[in-house]
Amino acid sequence: MRRVLVMTCCLPISAMAACSRAANPVLLSLEAESASELRCPFRTPESVGAFAVNDPDKFPSQYREALAAVALELRRDGEDPTEYIAAIDGGHDQLTFHLWHTTAFLPENACSIGNPGGRCVDFVYDTKTRAVVAKLGWQ
Repeated sequence: MRRVLVMTCCLPISAMAACSRAANPVLLSLEAESASELRCPFRTPESVGAFAVNDPDKFPSQYREALAAVALELRRDGEDPTEYIAAIDGGHDQLTFHLWHTTAFLPENACSIGNPGGRCVDFVYDTKTRAVVAKLGWQ
């Protein structure tokens, strides 16, 4: 027997905006047997404007040095950079790498907000010191 499930998902504000930090959540009413049958249609690597950390050619050339530092920091933290995709915000002095772990895109995490999958993090890269200067866990 099918029933209507109501859940909250969010639309990215822009191609670079992470769904978990979007300012405009929307209430969806979908017909399904269970929540596990549903897949949030808004969260894909493409929808969050992110590319694989281990594919530097997808990023503009001015970010590649910073991306290499981010990948090194992930390894130092015991993480596998091939399991992350990144979207980049920032300007001249600092770049923020919004790092989505692949678990954020699993069906059971598809409509989670905050830190879907529990392994997403932001790394702040200082362009003057050429180093990662902060690691911020998503909440």
